[in-house]
Amino acid sequence: MKFISTLAFTLISMISFCQYQKLIVVEVDNKGLVPGKTYKFYAQFANENDHVHIIFGDDIKELVIQSTEKFYQNEFGGAMSANINPKLDSLDQTVKYDSYLSIGRTNSHENYLSNFNLDLNQFEADGSGIRTEDGAWYVTPDQDQAYCKNGNKHVLIAQLTTAGNITGQISMQGKDNKGSIWRELAIPVSSENALSEKDFIKKRRQMKRNLKRQDFK
Repeated sequence: MKFISTLAFTLISMISFCQYQKLIVVEVDNKGLVPGKTYKFYAQFANENDHVHIIFGDDIKELVIQSTEKFYQNEFGGAMSANINPKLDSLDQTVKYDSYLSIGRTNSHENYLSNFNLDLNQFEADGSGIRTEDGAWYVTPDQDQAYCKNGNKHVLIAQLTTAGNITGQISMQGKDNKGSIWRELAIPVSSENALSEKDFIKKRRQMKRNLKRQDFK
């Protein structure tokens, strides 16, 4: 068993019934400022305080993120959200549409995202895809950015801008709101059937209303 699987399993005391529900893709209106379309990918969960702390690939289920065209990379951006200076938004409006990996943050502010054994050089340099059988991006389970908070049941895991079609697969691990570990393998990644920002906002508002109704029961 390769190191990344060992790293993930060291966090496990027990495996819970999966609180992860599905991967949501949202098309962001980039106003035509950059080539192609911009997509945000969110992990959706069953409960507030569920969380994801590692996205990985191993020798059993490879991690692949690819597009039929190159990913857009801004010269002032970064391969991970932790590399993006929030002050640059006001200087260059195109930075906000950069392609990057994430867990719960869009820039470096209070962002503790790291990666292990991920070669992101070509992804950042020329917009090539990402592939690994022994790598991950992650935060430690105690970081707030990994959690569903304030009635929100979604955690951002990537933003990708491309003129092509995105495909691939990822595996994820986290904890539910009871503290038990969940793990989901080979989750399909696709830019097809993306929600509009308007529809996504409606969906999140409805989920928050549902959560409030449960609190009053």
